[in-house]
Amino acid sequence: MIKIKATQGNMLALTEMITAIITIFLYLLFVDFSSERFVLIVLPFGFLIILLLFYNSQIRNRSFICMILRVLAFLRMVILPLLWIKNIDMQLMVSGVRLSDHYGIASLLMIYEYLCVESVILLTYNHIPLQNQENMNEPNTQYNNIFYRLLIIILLGFAVALYLVIPEIRLSYKSIFSIRMVEFTQDTSVEFTGGTIKRILGTLFALDVQILRILLPSSMLYSMYRQGKHTRMVFYMFLLLCFGQFLFLSSTFAEALVADIVVGYFFLTLYPKYRKKSLIILFTFSAGGALLFFVLRFMVKGGGYLSRTNGFIYYISQVTNAYFQGIDNVSATFNIPSGYEIEGVVASFIKAIPFNNTIFSGNNLQRLSVYYNLYNFSKGQIVPTIGVGYYCLGFFFAPVFSIAFVYLALRYERKAMNNLYDIKFVPYFFCSVVFALGVGAKSPSITLRWFLSWGVFLLLITLFSERRRRKVTP
Repeated sequence: MIKIKATQGNMLALTEMITAIITIFLYLLFVDFSSERFVLIVLPFGFLIILLLFYNSQIRNRSFICMILRVLAFLRMVILPLLWIKNIDMQLMVSGVRLSDHYGIASLLMIYEYLCVESVILLTYNHIPLQNQENMNEPNTQYNNIFYRLLIIILLGFAVALYLVIPEIRLSYKSIFSIRMVEFTQDTSVEFTGGTIKRILGTLFALDVQILRILLPSSMLYSMYRQGKHTRMVFYMFLLLCFGQFLFLSSTFAEALVADIVVGYFFLTLYPKYRKKSLIILFTFSAGGALLFFVLRFMVKGGGYLSRTNGFIYYISQVTNAYFQGIDNVSATFNIPSGYEIEGVVASFIKAIPFNNTIFSGNNLQRLSVYYNLYNFSKGQIVPTIGVGYYCLGFFFAPVFSIAFVYLALRYERKAMNNLYDIKFVPYFFCSVVFALGVGAKSPSITLRWFLSWGVFLLLITLFSERRRRKVTP
């Protein structure tokens, strides 16, 4: 099990604390008190208060999933307001309506949500059963290796065949080397007519690729581990597999990032001796890659709807607001008129089910995100989780979806930790990451879709590959 060390936890909390204080000080210094946007100071202030209230919990509960939840809150409540100071009078979300009227209530919602996140971690983290890991150097389950390998070969062969036979499928994917292209971040997939053979095959191909993104590299690493291969070649293979994710990107390129997180964590669990070296390399390439990505995309003229005429910092602020459910995106929820609550929730659940267009043909229900973009005159924006909760359930019950996602993330993380050195670790840990991202990065609809069309299939494949249970010898 990989845990953030106590000293590292202290340093992370201290860094967050100092950054929040600096942000508050800069707002007091540079933002006019009479400005309607001065209210944004409550975001870093609220984060700081919650950090101090739950400081002992943050130091004690230092799992990777807890870190994801806290970093997402830090990005949304501290880093985004800090980046925004220079262009505080400009709206981040590309919308045809005014959003600043709702900053006060939206800020309170975000603080309320993070308070609930830390409360769930405090109340449940240490109460979810965790097995004694001292002797967990052997898998809890034996697997039918022939079936497992044959299944991967079939999935890989099916994906290659469809990729070659149906040319429209090739338009839906691109390489990281096409980052300078205008349409790199746009959805270039071809919409097939619902219920047709091509539509069904296209959906099967997308599901197949999602499964292979995690199943293929993790099974290769697990096979080498079980064969006792601990050479440096395994480390190079791991780096190659991680980079390979970015050679086949869909319009949702976060899929590749999530796959790398899961595969990377699994590798570091199997091969702890490479942990320090891997973390240094991954952190360096991640930070450098993110910066390079922003710079290259900023230089693309006409590359998307985000502004490139107001400077690089403003562009980064817009991207952060869009991808991490910033204050503008939360505020935009208040522009949706009431009356779409039931339709939006039902449609979101239906859209999350694989083959929904075939199973529910003739369904005209619209997801809440459709009305969200319609009434905000925006494009491609997702409804924040806390926004969905507020719109459907009111202020008091607004964090219900966030609370559920945090609990499920911690629950699946513990399931993963109870299956260290076992291939079952992979689907469990994947589900925990997906639910963690549902609080601050993905909408409830996307979170549910990833779980049902990706996580469930990984769980089922692993389950059907089991040969027999056996106890681990102490």
